[in-house]
Amino acid sequence: MSDMTDYNGSDNLDPQREELEKLLDDANIPSLPQVACKLIELCKDPNANFADFARVIESDMGLSSRLLRVVNSAFYGLRTKATNIERAINALGLKYVRSICLGFHLVDTLSRLAPAGFDMNVFWQESLLRAVIARRIASKSCPELREEAFLVGLLQNCGILVLCQVYGPDYVDIWSRARSSPATLHILEQETFQLTHLDASESLCRRWNLPDLLVLPIANHHRPSQKQFSFDETVKLSQVSYFVGNLALNDPEVLCPEDDGLLDLCRTAFSIETEELLNMLRQSKDEYAGVVQLFSKFINEPVNVSEIIEKARGLIRHLDTDVPKEMLEPEKYC
Repeated sequence: MSDMTDYNGSDNLDPQREELEKLLDDANIPSLPQVACKLIELCKDPNANFADFARVIESDMGLSSRLLRVVNSAFYGLRTKATNIERAINALGLKYVRSICLGFHLVDTLSRLAPAGFDMNVFWQESLLRAVIARRIASKSCPELREEAFLVGLLQNCGILVLCQVYGPDYVDIWSRARSSPATLHILEQETFQLTHLDASESLCRRWNLPDLLVLPIANHHRPSQKQFSFDETVKLSQVSYFVGNLALNDPEVLCPEDDGLLDLCRTAFSIETEELLNMLRQSKDEYAGVVQLFSKFINEPVNVSEIIEKARGLIRHLDTDVPKEMLEPEKYC
């Protein structure tokens, strides 16, 4: 299928977009709760302040209690416990709190799309880990955007849940067999279905009125992005999104050209060499352990993050060698 959106987000194929919107209507996409809508509005309001966000978050008692458990966990090491949301924001920073709280509500809404035969626990484990890795990469390459990077990493695969609704067991089967390599999944989507999860992710995020700074990187995370350093915020986030969106977390049997270019992207766009990248992946384990408590409602089985991280590190080490690499043969997944 041809890309529906170019790098700048302009529509190329209006009839396809109309068809996608119809399919989304048929999939019964849930609406966002009021708290999430208010958080999105505040994120777009340059005059929104500390107290505005605190009031909205405090209006959701379940979210508030989860947030306080997270901020008072051993990972953050506060000397004095935070007993209210304002203190939590003081401790973690406004942008951090608003990103994980908005992420919680978006994940909560998406979890209502759980299809039969689809492992939602694994899906959210990996999505949250990609979000944490994205934040870690952005902390080095574009620190002012690290919280946006977290949301992009968390939501970039939300279209997968939509396509499970649209295409049913046929899509669930391909996801299950090809999920070891995100790039492989995207290739098979283009060969098998009318739509890809990039198309569905973009339309879903626009329905929810998310800002373009989030939507465009989410919509482009399997499309070739500029590899050189850039001062443009959308380009920076798209580069981070491309990296975490293509990073295999499950020992891929074969590689795609996208896999093979990840280290080059790190060096040229992020100024991150292999050893530093390996350290960042290892550090992501501790950050994941801190934030996963907020998302325990959706990740309800123990996850061996160390094992997943080591698989990702193993892939990076493999890419950094001259050992011959077996490349993708899509027909083996069909």
